[in-house]
Amino acid sequence: MSIKIIRKTGFMGMAVRLAVKVNGEKIAKISHQESLQLNIKEKEALLRVSQLGTISNEIKVNDGDVIEVKMSNWSYLFVFLLFFNILLSSLNIHSGYQIAVMAIVVILWLLTLFVLNGFRLRKINE
Repeated sequence: MSIKIIRKTGFMGMAVRLAVKVNGEKIAKISHQESLQLNIKEKEALLRVSQLGTISNEIKVNDGDVIEVKMSNWSYLFVFLLFFNILLSSLNIHSGYQIAVMAIVVILWLLTLFVLNGFRLRKINE
């Protein structure tokens, strides 16, 4: 079977390639804004991507599927909070607020890394 993967993750994680896993086994890597054609022996497989501990949802793929990789909404929330914290530090706001926001950012980052899916896979040929 043959599938195509298109990476559209934006600016987040653009310096590091994504590991492409089929049925739990790493078989390829995909760079920023790259598309990749994969030939898989099985007629049906489970696909997932990961990057430095951040994972995607797992989807079932069949011959001819075109899969798009994007960042999840959780990852965008994390970036927003990070920039919000930078804004607070530039305004000389009470340091207690800065510490609280940074703690929230770190917790969301850890959740994104190890609990929530930082990437989202979806079929775009349906």
